[in-house]
This record gives sequence, structure tokens and C-alpha cells, in this order.
Amino acid sequence: MKRYTMAIALICILIFSANSFADSVIGCPLGVEKGKLWFMSRGFYMHSTKAYWNEDPEDAPEMVDMPDGWHADITKVGLRLGYGVTKRFSVGFVTSYWDKDISKESWKKNPAMQWVKKSSDFHSHGFGDVWFTGLYKIVADHPTWEAISVGAGIKLDAADDALVTKGIGTGTKDFRIAFLTHEGITSRLHSCNDVWYEYRGKVRDIEVKNDSGEMVKWQKSGWDKGDAVGYRVNFEYLLNEEGNFQ
Repeated sequence: MKRYTMAIALICILIFSANSFADSVIGCPLGVEKGKLWFMSRGFYMHSTKAYWNEDPEDAPEMVDMPDGWHADITKVGLRLGYGVTKRFSVGFVTSYWDKDISKESWKKNPAMQWVKKSSDFHSHGFGDVWFTGLYKIVADHPTWEAISVGAGIKLDAADDALVTKGIGTGTKDFRIAFLTHEGITSRLHSCNDVWYEYRGKVRDIEVKNDSGEMVKWQKSGWDKGDAVGYRVNFEYLLNEEGNFQ
């Protein structure tokens, strides 16, 4: 499958939160205050004007202007909801809404091992995977360590088969655990950090129609994406009561 490289991108971020650098799944180590509901949304839009393509299938693809009739417009809106159950324990819900409008071609070999162009033209939209999370603050309100927390999340492959084949949802059931800290270095300088491990299941079996209209197993069915680990170190400097620099 050809990969689009973004030439023109417009990124719109709508943040209803004091901390924009929370972990994408577990959230902020500070959690949510007891009895309060917390909402955050981030939006992303991409319009491509160039793509990797080769007019001769025997040649290596190069970055070229988008050929006539091709287009790629992708919008993603991430949604996160959190609720403080107790002073130390909070729960969350995370999902994303996608809109993909793509038209392109790729080179494929037919049963006779001859190169042929295959078109892919679709406009698909819907909600992707769904995460349910929990966060517990081991240490809270310490003079230096504002929070030392552990968190976990389980992901359901909620997107239907048609959406998964369009890249909306992964078709896997995953699990993530994380260790997170929020440190007050000075009265104005703070640090927000996390390290996590994510178990990723195999892509579920999905059937699609082939060029002859027959139902066959999707080529990515059973794929093992492999587990993942990650970490981040973020710093936040409070400029005044109205703003900060991160």
C-alpha cells in the first residue's frame, strides 16, 4: 500500500483541560478531582498534495505531485472523558471519530503475475477503537511529588469490519499499564512524566470481497502488531494565572 506524505497540514487542537500533555490513553498523573467530570477533545485535519508513486511498476516509487484524480483528506477528532470516583481513583473513556476521503491507485500482481493498477476510492467515517481506563494516585499532595500514579487501560476493537479495513480502528484487543509522575520542581516549573507497556492482540479475522466478488480472508487478518513500550518527559512553566508554557 502506498503511503501518503503530508505536504499541507492544518492542525486544530481543541483542549478543555489544564494539561495538554497527558498520556494519550491513561491521562494525567494528577487524575480527576473527586466528583468532577473532565472532558478533552483534540482535532486533526490532513490534506495531501503529494504521494509516493511510480508510473512504471518496476521502478522505485518517488515523491510526486498528486496524480490527476487522486486525493487524500483525513480528519480525526479524539474524545476523552474522565471522572473522579474518589480523591485518589479516577476512571476514563477514550475514543476517536474519523473521516477519510481517499482516492488512489497502487500496483498489484494478478494471478498471472502481471502488474496491474488497482484503484482504491472510498469515503468512510465512524468511531474507531474504545479505551476504558483507570488511574490510582499512590502519592498525592506531596510537597515535591504532586502525584505518583499507576494506571491501566483495556481497548475494545469496537469498530466494525468495514471500518477496520479502511484504517478506522485496529481490529485488535489491547491492554496498557503505565507509571506516571507529576513533580513540582519550583513554584513555576513542573514536570509530567510517564512510562508504559502495551500488549497488542492479533487482528481479528475479517472477510472482504476480492476482484471477482467472492468473500475471502482480508490480508491483514491474524497480523501480530507486536507489543509496545514508550516514555515521555514533559516540562511546564507557569507564566501567570492565565497561561503556561509547555
